Amino acid sequence: MIVNETQANKCGSCGGMLKYNFSASAFKCDYCGNEYKAVAESSASDVSKANLNIGYILFKSELSAIKDTVMNWLVEGDRTPADILSEGSYNSLKQSYIPVFNFTGTYKGTYQVLSGKGKKQSEDQISGKFNVIATGIDLEDNDDYESLVECLIDSIDQSRIIPFDNIGGKEHHIWESLDEHEAWSAQGKLSAASSVYQELIINHGRSTENYKHYLDYNIESVSKVLVPCWSTWFSYNSSIYNVYVNDATGEIWGDKPIAYYSPPAKSKVFQKYALIGFGLWMGVLVLRAFLAATYPAKFGLKIKYDNLLLSEPAEFYWLMRGVIFMLVIPALMSTVFYGWKEKRFYAKLKDIRIRDLDLIRTGKRPEIFI
Repeated sequence: MIVNETQANKCGSCGGMLKYNFSASAFKCDYCGNEYKAVAESSASDVSKANLNIGYILFKSELSAIKDTVMNWLVEGDRTPADILSEGSYNSLKQSYIPVFNFTGTYKGTYQVLSGKGKKQSEDQISGKFNVIATGIDLEDNDDYESLVECLIDSIDQSRIIPFDNIGGKEHHIWESLDEHEAWSAQGKLSAASSVYQELIINHGRSTENYKHYLDYNIESVSKVLVPCWSTWFSYNSSIYNVYVNDATGEIWGDKPIAYYSPPAKSKVFQKYALIGFGLWMGVLVLRAFLAATYPAKFGLKIKYDNLLLSEPAEFYWLMRGVIFMLVIPALMSTVFYGWKEKRFYAKLKDIRIRDLDLIRTGKRPEIFI
């Protein structure tokens, strides 16, 4: 399904800008207060006998800004491959619309208060109004998109919704949508029930486990809003990864390859510094012998030194040197200072990714998004 981009509609009476109001399910003029409805026939009579109001939100982010956002995201993360920018194969960023529904209406029925063991303690009447938003895509087949849709729904700016009719210009892709009946059954009804639970908790306390309610819903209006989202995909080592960007917030949802290299294990670090320590330990003996041969009057083997640096072999301080070089320092490097070494390891890999990113930004390497 394809829609087109245009300027926000204006009031036919005074020319003022129209803004969408979910509660009224209409576009209202800021200046004179006139209301307008962009209407399409409802495809699910059991959901609502009223008409289905349709609106959408124009893209506001520039392509260059979205590219920069995605590239910054790609180079982040300790487990991100160092060559992700140079070895990945990237596709163009596209503008897509994701459908969501807004349901408003009333509910009435009963609710029960349950004991900690689940026994009914009381039953009362309940009624009220609901206003909930539900995704327009099938999450049963696309459950990986649930967090993406939640992110988009949370960022909807009602003041930017414009009518779906009388539009022309640039074309964008719309994700395949459920009809309003399917959206209500899949998520809208659950969201309405959740709002009732929250109301019960606010009014009467306790937790959701203490309530059970039986409700009938009367849906008074259904609105469908097309929310802007950028999308792309890339391949790395023959695997495909999808990336989506919320046009309103710049928040990214997607997958990245995971590098399986990691800093040396603590045991390896200990072994490394133990070997270095052994070399230093033996090196002090060589130094002592060199000094004795070169300056016999001061460092001759007949001259005794009781210190960590120059004491003779098999003496106490000589043994202490061995303990420090081969046990204490390796133990510190593999425990206390291991976090520092780990950060240095990942920092070097990030430096490679940042270098590749700078080459792209300065034009020394082609853009990754075609």
